[in-house]
Amino acid sequence: MFVCACQVAHSQKISRKEFQEEIEIAVLVLTDVHANPFAFQTEEGLIQLKDSILHEHNSKDSISVLTAFQCYANLVSSIKCAHSGAYRTKELDSTIHPFPVEIKIIEEKGFIARNYPVLNLFTGDQIVSINNIAWKSIFVKGKNLHSSDGDSPLNGALFERRYNLDIPIILGNPVDFKAVTLHDGVLVESDFDASRMAASPRICQSFNFCIVGADKNIGLIKVINFPSDEKSIADFEKFCMKTLSKLERKKIKDVIIDIRDNGGGDRIDLLLRNFTSTSFKLMSSTIDTSNLTKYSRELVFHGTTYENVLKTPAKSQLARQVDFQGDLYLDINIYVLVNGRTASAASHFASLVKEHDLGKIAGTETGGRAAGCNGNLYCSYFLSNSGIELHFPLMVNTYAVDQVDNPNHGVFPDIIIKEELSDDLELTKLIEIINKHNMH
Repeated sequence: MFVCACQVAHSQKISRKEFQEEIEIAVLVLTDVHANPFAFQTEEGLIQLKDSILHEHNSKDSISVLTAFQCYANLVSSIKCAHSGAYRTKELDSTIHPFPVEIKIIEEKGFIARNYPVLNLFTGDQIVSINNIAWKSIFVKGKNLHSSDGDSPLNGALFERRYNLDIPIILGNPVDFKAVTLHDGVLVESDFDASRMAASPRICQSFNFCIVGADKNIGLIKVINFPSDEKSIADFEKFCMKTLSKLERKKIKDVIIDIRDNGGGDRIDLLLRNFTSTSFKLMSSTIDTSNLTKYSRELVFHGTTYENVLKTPAKSQLARQVDFQGDLYLDINIYVLVNGRTASAASHFASLVKEHDLGKIAGTETGGRAAGCNGNLYCSYFLSNSGIELHFPLMVNTYAVDQVDNPNHGVFPDIIIKEELSDDLELTKLIEIINKHNMH
């Protein structure tokens, strides 16, 4: 029965009429509900994209649900606003054959990130094509499955995070994969069956601390996500105090705060306030609820109710302004390590460090926008024919950053450290830079 259910979900299609209806609904809901739909994409541009999608599939009697998902995701990602997206049902996700080979995307190129000698794949080999589809085409389509603010690199970075599911969708969900890679200047073909290989698990711990460097003289604080619920906030606050006590006891003067791959969260002040005596305004938030009423029955609100959303002050009024008083605990040198997957509140953390000269930013440009993003209140609209979920933020957050040279970009680093195949190599380079600086 399970196999049959998977086969049905895998082969699920919707008619051209149903597809057209859902495209129209997606654009309508996107325009009416999203907190800031035309910050980067004009309404005319969105309509043109919709028309081009309909024209492309006009001759087809039916459309695969996975193909429809790509179209819906393309529409949502075109508005380039954070925390928006199209999501598949769990039933549909369970029918996708994950791409089992671990890769890393650097400057839009795909590289094998782990040795697979049986498959003739080795760390550092560059991917030329998969199933006769050029890597460049796979990457561009992968970017279109995701969304981000402004011109930041978050689209491509999110594709990297979900490559093992995104690549099969782009290729039509095959079981067998044929990869062509470049190994020592020679093209190599590799064939493998995804059903016989397990995808590499990605283990994440929210936050931890250790001491690094050959002389054990540099503190490393790793934060995967900033806390947002009551328990994680309490745990993170305890973690910060214990870490600061260790830094003081061991007389450590240089600290790396590693927020690579940190997708955001909330209480960045719990960590930031310990490194400054200045009082900061974190952000202000506004919401427009004028168009929500016509969708009140269809929208699913996350973490709140429809009635509570309507009680939130309307657009142009200050819905929320968070201030925190700095509490300088230790006078130390801060280095914040970031990449294109540093987004939302984590990107804001980096922007405040840079704006107020609290330390140095190292790595590559962060995701999101330095001047703000969407978030806080979220809702979903489920398309009835395909079951695809459209996910929208309802608030516009404006960060309290006074001077932003590139408002539509993320935060640019003071110390450029290009992404490597191994995260440890990036960290090693920063440690070398810190030690070299201390020698002079």
